[in-house]
Order: sequence, then C-alpha cells, then structure tokens
Amino acid sequence: MRFRSLYIVIFSLALLSFVLAQESDGSEPEDGSGVSPTPTQYENESTNWDSGPDPTDDGDDKDDGSPTDDGPIDVTVVDPETDTSEKPGPTGHPNIPGLPSDVVLSDAQYENLKGNCRVLKSVFTALSGNNWVQKNGWTSEDLASCCSWQGVQCNKGGRIKSLDLAQNNLSGKLPAEVSQLNGLLTIDVSNNTLSNILSEITEVTTLISINVANTGITSIPESIGNLVNLQSLHLNANKINVLPNTMSQLTNLKGLYLANNSLGELPAFIYQMNALQVLSLDGNNITGTLPNDIGNLSNLEGLYLSQNHLTGSLPEGLSKCTNLRTLKLKNNKIQSEIPTSYTTLTNLHTLDLSHNKLIGVIPKSIGNLVNLEKLILSDNQLVGQVPDLQNLKALTSLHIQRNHLNGLFPNLPASLNRTNCIALSNKFTCQENVPPSALAKICRADCSAVSKSGGNGAADMLNIMYAIFSLLALAVAF
Repeated sequence: MRFRSLYIVIFSLALLSFVLAQESDGSEPEDGSGVSPTPTQYENESTNWDSGPDPTDDGDDKDDGSPTDDGPIDVTVVDPETDTSEKPGPTGHPNIPGLPSDVVLSDAQYENLKGNCRVLKSVFTALSGNNWVQKNGWTSEDLASCCSWQGVQCNKGGRIKSLDLAQNNLSGKLPAEVSQLNGLLTIDVSNNTLSNILSEITEVTTLISINVANTGITSIPESIGNLVNLQSLHLNANKINVLPNTMSQLTNLKGLYLANNSLGELPAFIYQMNALQVLSLDGNNITGTLPNDIGNLSNLEGLYLSQNHLTGSLPEGLSKCTNLRTLKLKNNKIQSEIPTSYTTLTNLHTLDLSHNKLIGVIPKSIGNLVNLEKLILSDNQLVGQVPDLQNLKALTSLHIQRNHLNGLFPNLPASLNRTNCIALSNKFTCQENVPPSALAKICRADCSAVSKSGGNGAADMLNIMYAIFSLLALAVAF
C-alpha cells in the first residue's frame, strides 16, 4: 500500500511539472502593464534568427557604440555691407577680371583695387607663395586683376571682401600691410603653419569672420577687442591656454570655436556674451562645475563641452537656453541626475550626455522633446525604467547601453532602426507582444521574456507548494 502511495505521489508530481512547463513555454508573456508596442514598429517582424542580424552583436567591434560626431553648428554671418559705390565718371573702368561684366569702377575705386592687389602681393611673398598648393593668378603682373585670383572675392565696388587660403601650405607671418584691406570681411587661413597671425589680423577692424584653426597659435592678443564687428571666430586645434578679457568687447560674436586647445578654465565673461549662438569648447581640459550662469546665453543653439574634466551637477540654468539645438557634454565626470527642467529644451535635436556618472532615472520629460533626433546617454549609472519614447517621431539614434536600467523595454518610434539603437548591458524585460527575437531586429538590447503571470513569481511558487502539500496529504491518507 505504501509503495502504491509513493508511486501516486511521484506520478502526480511529474504530471504537475509537465503541465507547468507547457504553460510556461507555450503561453503568451504578460507584463500586466497594459502597454503594447506600436504596430508600425514591430509588425511583420520575423522570429527567424537565421535570417536576421546577430542579437548578441553590441556594435562595439569598431568603436564604443557612440554615434559619429557631426561637428559643431556653423553660425550664419551677416554681411553688413551696403552698396555705397560712387558712380563712375566718363573715364570709368569696365571689364575688371573677377567682377560682373556690368560693373564699371570709378577712378577712385580702381586705384583702391590696385592698392588692395599690392597688399596681396606682399602677402604672397611673406607667406612663401611659391610653395602654395593653389596660387592661380597670384603671380600675375596685372595689379587690377586680383579679384580673379585663387581664394579672393571682391565686392562690386572693387574692394576685397573675402580671402580664403585654407590648407594651402602657407608658412611665415602676415605682413603689416594687411591692415590696409579696409573692406575685408572674412579671412580663412586655417590648416597652415603661421606665427602670431592674429596680431596682424586684428588690425583689420572690418572683419566679421576669422578662421585661424590649426595654425599653431599659442595666444590671443589683447587687440582682439578691436574687432567689434566680429561674428564668427574659429580658433580650434591650437595651443591657446588663456582668453584675454578684451574678448568681452566682442558683443556681436555669434560663434566661438575653441575646441582642442588647453584652456583649463573658462573666464566669467564668457557667460555674458549674450550674442553667442555656438560655443565649442571640446577637448580643453576644463575643470570645475558648469555654472548656472550658462543660462544667460539665451541665444545659444549649440553647446559643445565634451572631452573635458567637468564635475558636479548639470546646471539647471541650461533650461533657460530654449533655443538649444545641440547639447554635447560627453566624456566628463558629471555626477548628477538629469534635471526635469530640461523639458523646456523643445528645440533640441541632439542630446549627448554619455560617458559621465549620471545617476537616477531618465526623466519622463525626455519624451516631450519632440524634435529630438539623437539621444545618447550610454556609459552612465542611470537606473529604473526608460520612459515612453514613442512621441519622439524624429528620433534616429538611441544609445542607452551600459547603464543599470531595468523594467519594461520602452515603446520606440518607427524612425529607429537596429543600426542606431543600442541598449545593451542593462536588465530590461520584454513587452508582452515583443519577444527578444523581434526586438533584436530593431534595437540591440538585452531583453528577457516574462512569464504569463506578468512577473507574479511569488504567487506561482505558493500555488506549486500548495499542490505539493495536497499530494503529500493524499499519499498519507493511503
């Protein structure tokens, strides 16, 4: 009798285990949340692993999984020039090389043009012109033809307004005569080997745009304050470690590009330059905390402070910069939560806070940034559930890998694809109708399936224990 009772118990337990296993494997997973994925995102997704990409691929075989940098925004400079050209007399000068065929210069304009051409000749000599890569026209003996020379543009009055000699194997020092180019608006001599070039350039007070990036500059002269019309200043990739206080006089400056120098710290006057639209300071070994005064820059559209040593908290003041389109603070040591006040930044297209020490949850307000195209929060210490991102219809890049995120994997907009969606090294749970195989087609993510009970593991265990005790009681009765 006892053996028969034992057989009954064993058979019953085996049957119970089989039933539970079948229920676990064959039922649809439930999460109890009532949230379902968007039809446009997951419909027609195949669960055939052989035909799809490898779900274990984390995208780190080539880089750290971060998107390629697009570079800072370029500001648009406004040419203040108005047509004040004097009318040519009976002895006017038509058919000037490089000018429209209907332009006729007066005697005074013609003489001024020849003077400008002489200055360019001195520039050619001083900067080793014979070694230039592009020098078409510069060896001409016609002192009225410089409007047609390589890299030179003139206005209709015959004044040189633009000089572009970038990446042209220039070397040496600009001659003092360059200050005589009294109509020059823009100059670009970037990617050349020049010395103290700013000292001469700052004498040309008509300038609205200067590009001397990667020229070997070690300092900015005090005379930079003379350029009150300046709107764009490119000083990237030099050896500058101090910004002179006279820069505060550049009240029309819209774009300040100082990436990859050695500033270490930022002077307070930077936060009072209210015309700034772009502030590019990547790779400058800048330390300390970004102050709330950054909010004074209400016209700011692009802020670039990546690859520095910033610490402390993300400033609440940034929420006042409602024109921001790009905010990049990656590769710093910022340790704070993401302020919920950033919901005001509805013009943001790119938000990159990766490779910091951010804590707390991703605020739900992120889902209100409807113009967001790139959300990069990888390599932080963020926790909790990712908010619903379904309203971010423009989102094309989502990088939230290597955090401590969990909970249900969020709803995603149809604009995302697997190439630019990475959420690995977290602890997500799949949504009800999205098994890991389907999710892997649109995003590289760790996502575990849930049981039919929607995660009520404790209740399941109690039911099993109740069944076992019932069977034992039955066996004893026999």
